[in-house]
Amino acid sequence: MDFGTVKKKLTFNVYQNVQEYINDMKLVFDNCVRYNGMENQIAKHALEIKNMFEENMKQTGFMN
Repeated sequence: MDFGTVKKKLTFNVYQNVQEYINDMKLVFDNCVRYNGMENQIAKHALEIKNMFEENMKQTGFMN
């Protein structure tokens, strides 16, 4: 999964619910870490952004 695919799915209303979107976004960040390795600075930033994303989803009531 990548941001381009997420954007297309949003543009064409592919997501059936918010949870599908959240799952894809988490997968983008997880793939970044997997591809680049935990020691890579890009992967570290991806984890920081993932944490911010999850916190935002919790604050808006879309995640527990």
